[in-house]
Amino acid sequence: MSDSEHFTDERIIQTLEAHGCSWRDYILVGSPASVCRFVAGAGLSALLIEHDALAAATIQFLSRHGARSFPSVDDAKREFGWDGVARVQSV
Repeated sequence: MSDSEHFTDERIIQTLEAHGCSWRDYILVGSPASVCRFVAGAGLSALLIEHDALAAATIQFLSRHGARSFPSVDDAKREFGWDGVARVQSV
């Protein structure tokens, strides 16, 4: 796939929901933004999307759909009251 390829909303939703939660559960953290989610009791996890164009399209999708955004991991952890470490999941 080239960087100019368009990813459908359905493809992006499928990518996000492959990890057992709704796409609406994802947040954006940092700059440049990373796709993350917070699960009570489990903490903050980042979703590493290895395809650059899909990652960019996913961030744009989440931004368009009003995903919460935090300047840093520390800000997100503070908001959710989490003092543990963040995890990374890969796609």
